[in-house]
Amino acid sequence: MKLNLLTFLLLFLFSVGSAQDYSISNVVFDPPSPGTLMPNERVNFTFDYTKPGGDIRIFARANQISGIGSAFSAGSALYTENSGSGDAYFFYNNGATIDKVTFSFRDVDGTLLYDTAVIVDFIYHGFEINDLELTPASPSVLNTGDSIKFTFAFKIPDMDLLIVPTAMSNGNVVSKQTTSVSPSYSDTIGNGEGFIKIDSLAAVDQIRFQFLDETTNDTLVEVFKNVYYSFSNDTNKTYSISNVVFDPPSPASLTLNDRVNITFDYSKPYGDVRLDITPIKSEGSGNAGTSGSGLYSENNGSADGHFVYFGEAKVEQVRFRIQSVSGTILHEYFEDVYFTYTEDSTKTYSISNVVFDKPSPAIIHTVDTLNFTFNYSKPFGEVRIFARPMINGNLQVGSFSSTVKTYSDDTGETSDYISFVNESSFDQVRFQIKSTLNQLLFETFIDVDYTFILRPVTSEIFANVDGPDIYPVPSGGELNISVPTGTGFNYSIINLSGQIILKGFSNSNTSKIDIGNVPSGTYIAKIKYNDKQYSKLIIFE
Repeated sequence: MKLNLLTFLLLFLFSVGSAQDYSISNVVFDPPSPGTLMPNERVNFTFDYTKPGGDIRIFARANQISGIGSAFSAGSALYTENSGSGDAYFFYNNGATIDKVTFSFRDVDGTLLYDTAVIVDFIYHGFEINDLELTPASPSVLNTGDSIKFTFAFKIPDMDLLIVPTAMSNGNVVSKQTTSVSPSYSDTIGNGEGFIKIDSLAAVDQIRFQFLDETTNDTLVEVFKNVYYSFSNDTNKTYSISNVVFDPPSPASLTLNDRVNITFDYSKPYGDVRLDITPIKSEGSGNAGTSGSGLYSENNGSADGHFVYFGEAKVEQVRFRIQSVSGTILHEYFEDVYFTYTEDSTKTYSISNVVFDKPSPAIIHTVDTLNFTFNYSKPFGEVRIFARPMINGNLQVGSFSSTVKTYSDDTGETSDYISFVNESSFDQVRFQIKSTLNQLLFETFIDVDYTFILRPVTSEIFANVDGPDIYPVPSGGELNISVPTGTGFNYSIINLSGQIILKGFSNSNTSKIDIGNVPSGTYIAKIKYNDKQYSKLIIFE
């Protein structure tokens, strides 16, 4: 027999049911709503239901609109009959206000089929501990036999109560402890105080406050506050991380997913801890993967870990963190490193193509500069490049060079210069690439032979020097300096013996310099701007 579309749809709707086929009725609460309850007091209730064909479960959940308590509810039996009766319960372990109970019909796979709500008004009395002040402050390392003193604020129902503190460790009561005797608390809001004395090796990670009915001594509510105290026989024993070794050693250029293995030693007072390692990324888009932390019970020992990066990144610090089992931070230690992660494993640090404008060997006068250019290469991350003169393996003091710049491009060409005010010589130029935290990443030496000497100064030496304009020459009490470009300049006035008489900086392109106190004579004016240095012969009258 063929069915038309309308007949098929009617049969389908009849077979699966509709929202009107589900119902909850005749809900009876014990105790009835509205009601005021103590924490952990159950609200039991019964109800009638109807449903279409098919096995279901009916879950009843209380809705909390305010409070500090957590809810506990009954599960659901399997309902196979299309109509019948059911029962359930809920309770809260502390203060709460309940405005409705929601009934949810679900199939055996958990799919929601229908829900409805019944309006109620239940209030659970609240028990609160707030504004806990501890002496000494948490976390702390104490001797066995020491005490933790504390003050607190409380909120309780209108009844006589005792508030009893207890030191806890990993969910268990700490042995050999003495606690203060609780007075009778009858005000609904007030302040309290107490102490806990520990005479055993222990790591206290919580203080439990029990609210006891003064008449029956029954425990009504327990409130836990997280703390951390390590009670040890040696208060000189502190948390520490030492002897950190990286493999590969820092600095290093790595490709994506390369692992940096780490070993280190640790020390701690009594109590189990966890040791976490976290690389601190200063640049890049990469995400780190790190080793987890085991549980460390020994007070001294060695440990290991690792990290990797899955994208380009620059790592300039590694953080070591000692934490309690409950997550309290007990100690942090930072190790400065320099690791770069790039997709190109061939990219390394280098200095190349160094070209001096006066080929070595050469004699240069102190009124001149030795200019040079070079190429650099580096992996990911910003760096700074330093070029310094060396003599017999030591840094030659008294030199001048351009302002150190920060380089972001992975490859490039740049320039620098070396000059001396006094006579000097050097046999090498040392090039160093450093991180922005001044960690040495690369070093190379170029052999040279340069000598800076003084010579009799004549105006012809300076006749064809391009650059700044200095006037008037000869000059009286004021000297004007003007540079064609840039955002300021450095200047120094040097006598013919190489001594600096005046020096300063102008943040504009022109400046007037007072030379009224400078003795008459012939001087050299050195002007530095745009990473170049110029010299002019001047006469003060």
